Amino acid sequence: MKLRAVVTTVAILSISFAVMGEENTTESNTGRGQGQHQRRGGNGNGENSENRGERLREALDLSDEQFEQLQALKTEHREEMQGNREAIQALRAEVKTELKKDSPSSSETDRLAEEIGDLHTEMTKSLVAHLLEIKEILTPEQFEKMGELHQGRRDGQNGRQGRNQ
Repeated sequence: MKLRAVVTTVAILSISFAVMGEENTTESNTGRGQGQHQRRGGNGNGENSENRGERLREALDLSDEQFEQLQALKTEHREEMQGNREAIQALRAEVKTELKKDSPSSSETDRLAEEIGDLHTEMTKSLVAHLLEIKEILTPEQFEKMGELHQGRRDGQNGRQGRNQ
């Protein structure tokens, strides 16, 4: 039962990114074998955030008001997360620099790791708050459908079926 709750939570946490055009924007994806297009909100197949937004609008039968609210939330959330992603990148660079030293300081790498962890926690809390805001805008049926659409994308993403099953 606990495993199911964890799996559900993880699935919900990732809904926002993929469905609302935020896919490949978490700090763990930035710069790791991703093309420039993907890091800017594309999916690697020439589809950008705007196209996904329109597809989502149709698939969920969003009203104009819902669509505008979701777009505003997405923009706000993206900007908030970008600052954290940049901070994490800078901290990771500091870790690499420290590790290249002849005598790296474990207390310094521990401090940097803790800062990175704090930023991850902050990002997760922000994502949960973002999803709760999305849930307030959508009907329960629309929110459920959004989760299904996201899961379908993740299952077929880059030929990696079965990854999240």
